[in-house]
Amino acid sequence: MSFQPCLFAAPATSCEKCLWGETSYCYMTLSPSTDVPSAPGKPDIMVQSMTSASLTWTLPTTDGGSRITHYIIEYRMQGFLHWREEKTSTANTSFTVPGLSKGSMYTFRVKAVNKAGPGEPSDETEPVQILPAGCK
Repeated sequence: MSFQPCLFAAPATSCEKCLWGETSYCYMTLSPSTDVPSAPGKPDIMVQSMTSASLTWTLPTTDGGSRITHYIIEYRMQGFLHWREEKTSTANTSFTVPGLSKGSMYTFRVKAVNKAGPGEPSDETEPVQILPAGCK
């Protein structure tokens, strides 16, 4: 009796050979699929100082099958096309963005991240001018 090598289109984790014939087969152990999370809620902004803004947002409606590890806050100054990023170190739904320019207008959005990667961004905030609390 001869055995054929296992032939399989995808990488197999284990192969078996039929003892009663010439046919061999492979099977794979599949892990549950993980998708990226859905978009978080649109951020709310409370300007904290002349050079930072504190944001809060709501959790995404789905975590994609894996826990949220952190968030990416994207922001840009009015008139610019490029988004800058700040990465949080936790899954908390609040963050203070440092290093903003006093008196400038900014727009913010947030992405949730799990082991599959970042999801779609939240809706953008309306532009907000960076001024100390109580100033208009």
